[in-house]
Amino acid sequence: MKEEFLITCMGPIFQIIGYFFLSHFFPSPIYRSIHLFYLCFNLLPIYPLDGSKLYLLLLELVFSFYSSYRFLLLFSLVFAVFFVIWTPFHLTFLLMTLFLLKKVIEELFLLQYTFSKFLLERYLTPVSYHHYYKIKNRNIKKMKREKTHLFYIAPHWLHEKEFLQKWFDK
Repeated sequence: MKEEFLITCMGPIFQIIGYFFLSHFFPSPIYRSIHLFYLCFNLLPIYPLDGSKLYLLLLELVFSFYSSYRFLLLFSLVFAVFFVIWTPFHLTFLLMTLFLLKKVIEELFLLQYTFSKFLLERYLTPVSYHHYYKIKNRNIKKMKREKTHLFYIAPHWLHEKEFLQKWFDK
């Protein structure tokens, strides 16, 4: 998650550096306004913008991967609809928000596939974390990033790798 956080932050940081570098070549206040608008717009918590990735990482510190991702998409949907309705008619802004709305709706339909990809990566990647998270029954949607999971299936505990192997073998 630390690496993903750094990678996500590099987009806005590079945009800020580019702003200061290019402002010497284009000192126009219109250029500065447009550049700052796109920087602020990119930091909105709407999927797939950089702000949504940062927001998702913060959510995943507390909640499971599935819950965090689902909440982010629903929040993005509400935020994007609000922008489409609330903003005054400006063709560029309207097209951008409609595009974001389309991406959010597409991703909502792909949520189960994204979660399956998460599970498959957990199964195939031989990574072990120092922190354990115990999950009762077979509630696989409670799995978190940066944690090793123990599943309680009466009368004993199963390690995440064993549980996922049985999950994918069925």
